[in-house]
Amino acid sequence: VLLYDDFSADKVGDFPRRFELLAGNWEVAEWNGARYLRATSNGTIGIELPETLPERFTVEFPASVQHGNAYVRLSTAPFNHGARDYAGSMVSMEFAQGGLRPVRGQGPNVSTRRRAGSDREALVTLRVMADGDYMKVYLDDHRVANAPNAVFPRTNKLYFTVNSASDAHPIMIGALRVAAGGLDLY
Repeated sequence: VLLYDDFSADKVGDFPRRFELLAGNWEVAEWNGARYLRATSNGTIGIELPETLPERFTVEFPASVQHGNAYVRLSTAPFNHGARDYAGSMVSMEFAQGGLRPVRGQGPNVSTRRRAGSDREALVTLRVMADGDYMKVYLDDHRVANAPNAVFPRTNKLYFTVNSASDAHPIMIGALRVAAGGLDLY
């Protein structure tokens, strides 16, 4: 495990000090008996890892995306805030679908609609499995992307970007787990 954070060391109402705030309104909140990072506006945060992501890694976290235009995106550069030269894949979890999206034409556009009848406030666990350029993305146990040619540069930072979060429809991100290695994808 390279990083595990369930926000239990943070005060409710504070922004986690070990993260980097680039934009938006974020705070630790209690919800459904656990702690979450709550976004109430568009924004981006950076999370420093103790080492560069290896060729094989996994990322896992529960999230709630409640608005039809809302999304959570995961990348290795803040493509909306300062990294104008970033070109590669980003993992995307939207209210209606999830998968991989290209940034500046790099990487495939692979996504699948979420199951019909999804509860707007339900938590969905996003899971990423990577082995070199091969990436799989799951929403709960439903595979939404299977790409042999993802472009996910390895760095020692991960960035979360959210869109269409508000007080009425916050985006909640739960315990984050980043690990080296993982299951054989082939």
